[in-house]
Amino acid sequence: MPFLNSFIGIVAAASLCGQALPSLAGELTRNRESIFVQGNIQAGDLAQLDLTGVREMVFEDSLGGTYAGALHYIEVIKRNDINTVVKGKCFSACALAFLAGKQRSIGSATGVTAISLHSSRILVDGVPQEYTDKRPLMSKIYELTGGKMKPEVLELIRKSWTEASGVVFVAYSFLGFTHFKTLYCDGTQGADTSKCTRLANADPYEMGVLTKR
Repeated sequence: MPFLNSFIGIVAAASLCGQALPSLAGELTRNRESIFVQGNIQAGDLAQLDLTGVREMVFEDSLGGTYAGALHYIEVIKRNDINTVVKGKCFSACALAFLAGKQRSIGSATGVTAISLHSSRILVDGVPQEYTDKRPLMSKIYELTGGKMKPEVLELIRKSWTEASGVVFVAYSFLGFTHFKTLYCDGTQGADTSKCTRLANADPYEMGVLTKR
């Protein structure tokens, strides 16, 4: 799966409960009824932003952030009934924030869209370690997907916290059509995504990740 090689190595690079990467600092812009989010998801990002008339929030290549940041986005998105869209990569905290959208969709029929969910980790003296209390995060994922996320997929997300591990919902264009696949990467595959397991019966619409308009 060569089209995945560009992103799978950084699935867990910016964790839900880890420290933000300075080079990936978030950037928010507004264009009429849309807000565009790039970079890390951080608490307080939306605090000073005028949301009057905003109908959608577009996540463009956001590699993660913090759990507190994701909760901040979720509260704002839900309070304002905002739709969410992904263009490119949306990993970790970004994926959690995306799930709060009233309607959730991919933004283009071209290229590859990847939405990756994994468990939390923290940095202890600069070393990534597993965050032990996963119940709040897993409950939040279950809630945001309307209880549609299958228990076996939730379990794969729960145990994925190491570098390059997680459940990845992929949308890609082929012969003019958009195709979907869901992968589980255990973190040992590195850049060789052919070693990731394709999950059967894990359609992103049926699992509550994307919604049909």
